[in-house]
Amino acid sequence: MANEQQVVERLRRYAYATARNVLRRQGLERHEFRLDDIAQTLLLAGWQVWRDTEDVGLAKHRISTRAKNEAEKLDRELRQPRPLSSLRPVRTGEDEQVSPAELVVDRRGDQRPVRPAKAVRPRPCGSA
Repeated sequence: MANEQQVVERLRRYAYATARNVLRRQGLERHEFRLDDIAQTLLLAGWQVWRDTEDVGLAKHRISTRAKNEAEKLDRELRQPRPLSSLRPVRTGEDEQVSPAELVVDRRGDQRPVRPAKAVRPRPCGSA
């Protein structure tokens, strides 16, 4: 029987490899902060199983099944629409709300809504 430090190290390597696979499937290989979060969650789940049963195979299986949950959670997080800005919509004088993305800052620093330009009809050449 291996001592606890060796088992935890094996589980840690397995958890990090599994977390890398989860991120690779989502196309997020370079997100180190997510890698650490997912790997720690997986390692904790595997370690708890190993502590209760002292079976490394069962602990690795728990890490694998939790990886599916983490992949689903990551997928839900990525599908949520993110706001363009944390600012609230601005009220204009005409009782309409304008989102901050539709505002322009003029020279004085005041914000005003962007109005679409009026369409100009092209005229044929030579006509006045």
